[in-house]
Amino acid sequence: MIPELPDMQQVVGILFLAWILVLAWLAALTLFLIEIHVKVRRIAAKQFHPPAPAPAGTEVVERRGSRAEPVVPGPARFLEPIQDVEVLSEDHDITDMVTRVARKYRLLGFSLATSDGLLIASTDKGGDDDAARYSHTFCLGERPPESGVSLLGIRHKGSDLIAIIRSPAHPAPDVLHSIRRDIENILDWWL
Repeated sequence: MIPELPDMQQVVGILFLAWILVLAWLAALTLFLIEIHVKVRRIAAKQFHPPAPAPAGTEVVERRGSRAEPVVPGPARFLEPIQDVEVLSEDHDITDMVTRVARKYRLLGFSLATSDGLLIASTDKGGDDDAARYSHTFCLGERPPESGVSLLGIRHKGSDLIAIIRSPAHPAPDVLHSIRRDIENILDWWL
Protein backbone atom coordinates (compact mmCIF):
# COMPACT_ATOMS: atom_id res chain seq x y z
CA MET A 1 0.00 0.00 0.00
CA ILE A 2 1.17 3.45 -0.86
CA PRO A 3 0.60 6.13 1.76
CA GLU A 4 -1.51 9.07 0.73
CA LEU A 5 0.34 12.18 -0.34
CA PRO A 6 -0.51 15.43 1.40
CA ASP A 7 -2.69 17.94 -0.32
CA MET A 8 -0.79 20.45 -2.51
CA GLN A 9 -2.09 23.40 -0.43
CA GLN A 10 -0.64 21.82 2.70
CA VAL A 11 2.77 21.39 1.04
CA VAL A 12 2.81 24.98 -0.16
CA GLY A 13 1.76 26.21 3.32
CA ILE A 14 4.51 24.22 5.04
CA LEU A 15 7.12 25.45 2.56
CA PHE A 16 5.94 29.05 3.01
CA LEU A 17 6.24 28.80 6.83
CA ALA A 18 9.69 27.24 6.51
CA TRP A 19 10.76 30.08 4.21
CA ILE A 20 9.47 32.71 6.70
CA LEU A 21 11.38 31.04 9.55
CA VAL A 22 14.61 30.97 7.51
CA LEU A 23 14.24 34.68 6.65
CA ALA A 24 13.58 35.58 10.30
CA TRP A 25 16.64 33.60 11.39
CA LEU A 26 18.80 35.32 8.75
CA ALA A 27 17.54 38.76 9.83
CA ALA A 28 18.34 38.01 13.48
CA LEU A 29 21.80 36.72 12.54
CA THR A 30 22.46 39.85 10.46
CA LEU A 31 21.50 42.16 13.34
CA PHE A 32 23.73 40.19 15.72
CA LEU A 33 26.70 40.44 13.34
CA ILE A 34 26.13 44.18 12.87
CA GLU A 35 26.18 44.64 16.66
CA ILE A 36 29.47 42.74 16.91
CA HIS A 37 30.93 44.78 14.06
CA VAL A 38 30.02 48.09 15.75
CA LYS A 39 31.53 46.98 19.09
CA VAL A 40 34.76 45.83 17.43
CA ARG A 41 35.09 49.17 15.59
CA ARG A 42 34.60 51.09 18.86
CA ILE A 43 37.27 49.03 20.61
CA ALA A 44 39.65 49.43 17.67
CA ALA A 45 39.07 53.19 17.59
CA LYS A 46 39.94 53.47 21.29
CA GLN A 47 43.13 51.44 20.86
CA PHE A 48 44.47 53.29 17.84
CA HIS A 49 43.25 56.79 18.70
CA PRO A 50 44.26 57.69 22.25
CA PRO A 51 42.44 60.67 23.81
CA ALA A 52 43.88 64.08 23.03
CA PRO A 53 45.85 65.77 25.79
CA ALA A 54 43.92 68.15 28.02
CA PRO A 55 44.12 71.86 27.28
CA ALA A 56 46.61 73.89 29.33
CA GLY A 57 45.31 74.81 32.78
CA THR A 58 43.04 71.78 33.04
CA GLU A 59 43.33 69.52 36.02
CA VAL A 60 44.62 66.00 35.52
CA VAL A 61 42.90 63.32 37.58
CA GLU A 62 44.73 60.21 38.77
CA ARG A 63 43.21 57.20 40.46
CA ARG A 64 44.77 56.36 43.82
CA GLY A 65 42.85 53.78 45.79
CA SER A 66 39.18 54.70 46.13
CA ARG A 67 39.57 58.45 45.67
CA ALA A 68 41.04 60.64 43.00
CA GLU A 69 43.50 63.37 43.84
CA PRO A 70 44.24 66.47 41.75
CA VAL A 71 47.62 66.83 40.08
CA VAL A 72 48.66 70.38 39.30
CA PRO A 73 50.40 70.85 35.93
CA GLY A 74 52.99 73.62 36.36
CA PRO A 75 52.72 76.80 38.39
CA ALA A 76 49.23 78.08 39.15
CA ARG A 77 48.17 81.70 38.73
CA PHE A 78 45.22 81.57 41.07
CA LEU A 79 44.12 84.60 43.08
CA GLU A 80 44.55 84.42 46.83
CA PRO A 81 41.40 83.59 48.81
CA ILE A 82 39.47 86.35 50.55
CA GLN A 83 40.18 85.67 54.22
CA ASP A 84 37.24 87.53 55.79
CA VAL A 85 34.51 85.36 54.17
CA GLU A 86 32.99 83.10 56.83
CA VAL A 87 31.71 79.92 55.16
CA LEU A 88 29.74 78.38 58.05
CA SER A 89 26.76 80.20 59.50
CA GLU A 90 23.67 78.99 61.34
CA ASP A 91 21.28 81.20 59.39
CA HIS A 92 22.34 79.92 55.94
CA ASP A 93 21.46 76.77 54.02
CA ILE A 94 23.92 74.53 52.19
CA THR A 95 23.51 76.42 48.90
CA ASP A 96 24.37 79.72 50.61
CA MET A 97 27.44 78.11 52.14
CA VAL A 98 28.57 76.77 48.75
CA THR A 99 28.07 80.28 47.33
CA ARG A 100 30.28 81.63 50.15
CA VAL A 101 32.99 79.10 49.21
CA ALA A 102 32.83 80.37 45.61
CA ARG A 103 33.11 83.97 46.81
CA LYS A 104 35.93 83.19 49.23
CA TYR A 105 38.09 81.54 46.56
CA ARG A 106 36.98 83.86 43.72
CA LEU A 107 35.53 81.00 41.71
CA LEU A 108 33.45 81.46 38.58
CA GLY A 109 31.23 78.58 39.65
CA PHE A 110 31.13 75.80 42.18
CA SER A 111 29.01 72.64 42.40
CA LEU A 112 28.97 69.74 44.80
CA ALA A 113 27.67 66.39 43.56
CA THR A 114 27.58 62.70 44.41
CA SER A 115 29.72 60.33 42.35
CA ASP A 116 26.59 59.08 40.57
CA GLY A 117 25.66 62.56 39.32
CA LEU A 118 23.15 63.82 41.90
CA LEU A 119 23.55 67.54 42.55
CA ILE A 120 23.85 68.49 46.23
CA ALA A 121 24.39 72.25 45.87
CA SER A 122 25.58 74.67 43.21
CA THR A 123 26.16 78.32 42.47
CA ASP A 124 25.23 77.75 38.82
CA LYS A 125 21.85 77.26 37.16
CA GLY A 126 23.41 74.49 35.05
CA GLY A 127 24.61 72.64 38.14
CA ASP A 128 22.49 69.57 37.36
CA ASP A 129 24.13 69.16 33.97
CA ASP A 130 27.60 69.71 35.42
CA ALA A 131 26.92 67.16 38.18
CA ALA A 132 25.88 64.50 35.69
CA ARG A 133 28.62 65.19 33.14
CA TYR A 134 31.57 65.71 35.45
CA SER A 135 30.75 62.96 37.94
CA HIS A 136 30.85 60.54 35.03
CA THR A 137 34.11 62.08 33.81
CA PHE A 138 35.60 61.89 37.30
CA CYS A 139 34.55 58.26 37.87
CA LEU A 140 36.18 57.27 34.56
CA GLY A 141 39.38 58.96 35.74
CA GLU A 142 39.31 61.34 32.78
CA ARG A 143 40.12 65.02 32.56
CA PRO A 144 37.38 67.61 32.18
CA PRO A 145 37.06 68.50 28.49
CA GLU A 146 36.86 72.24 29.23
CA SER A 147 39.71 74.41 30.42
CA GLY A 148 39.05 76.22 33.68
CA VAL A 149 37.27 73.24 35.24
CA SER A 150 38.83 71.29 38.10
CA LEU A 151 37.41 68.22 39.80
CA LEU A 152 38.13 67.46 43.44
CA GLY A 153 37.22 64.12 45.03
CA ILE A 154 35.95 64.16 48.61
CA ARG A 155 34.95 61.18 50.74
CA HIS A 156 32.26 61.91 53.35
CA LYS A 157 30.72 59.28 55.63
CA GLY A 158 31.51 56.49 53.17
CA SER A 159 30.21 58.34 50.10
CA ASP A 160 32.32 59.66 47.25
CA LEU A 161 31.49 63.26 46.39
CA ILE A 162 32.85 65.51 43.68
CA ALA A 163 33.49 69.24 43.83
CA ILE A 164 33.27 70.87 40.40
CA ILE A 165 35.34 74.03 40.46
CA ARG A 166 35.13 76.62 37.68
CA SER A 167 37.91 79.19 37.89
CA PRO A 168 39.89 81.43 35.54
CA ALA A 169 43.14 79.66 36.52
CA HIS A 170 43.92 76.31 38.04
CA PRO A 171 43.86 76.51 41.87
CA ALA A 172 47.20 75.95 43.61
CA PRO A 173 47.55 72.81 45.76
CA ASP A 174 47.26 74.77 49.04
CA VAL A 175 44.09 76.45 47.76
CA LEU A 176 42.63 73.06 46.74
CA HIS A 177 43.44 71.83 50.24
CA SER A 178 41.64 74.84 51.77
CA ILE A 179 38.63 74.34 49.47
CA ARG A 180 38.53 70.66 50.48
CA ARG A 181 38.66 71.60 54.18
CA ASP A 182 35.82 74.15 53.79
CA ILE A 183 33.69 71.62 51.89
CA GLU A 184 34.30 68.98 54.56
CA ASN A 185 33.25 71.49 57.23
CA ILE A 186 30.04 72.26 55.31
CA LEU A 187 29.30 68.55 54.87
CA ASP A 188 29.90 67.89 58.58
CA TRP A 189 27.54 70.79 59.37
CA TRP A 190 24.71 69.72 57.05
CA LEU A 191 24.94 65.99 56.35
